[in-house]
Amino acid sequence: MGAREAVAALAESVAGALGLVLVEADVTGGAGRTRVRLIIHRPPGGPTLDDLTAFHRAVAPLLEQLESVGADAAIEVQSPGLERTLRTQREFDLFVGRAVRLAARQPVDGRREWDGRILGQDADSVHIAFGPQEAERVAVAWGDLAWARLRIEER
Repeated sequence: MGAREAVAALAESVAGALGLVLVEADVTGGAGRTRVRLIIHRPPGGPTLDDLTAFHRAVAPLLEQLESVGADAAIEVQSPGLERTLRTQREFDLFVGRAVRLAARQPVDGRREWDGRILGQDADSVHIAFGPQEAERVAVAWGDLAWARLRIEER
């Protein structure tokens, strides 16, 4: 098991115990300059500052004991951010109901970009609602997805 996988497994366990979800784990550097970046989420709205602090306090001592991380590692804990780029199918599940801007590599029903709301995903595609009152629907195949970013909700 590599450093990233070991860190992710440990962080996911700690996050779950605190009612959080690990969105991303990244390990860079080495030889005394290891940097661990963990991104956590609390569905449906997102983590609070208290969540970030509690998670850091719980996970840091455990990570420092990992040989691939060490006691001198810089450990960063972050929220996904208001306009996060979605990279995995799992992230689309985490952010169902959130506003999204999405682009396809090829036109789907005559369009390549949409501002809408994530309805969900399946093995073949991501589903969004868009248009006036989000009454229109589109399914973009995973292979055709160019990019997707969460949007800040206008209220």
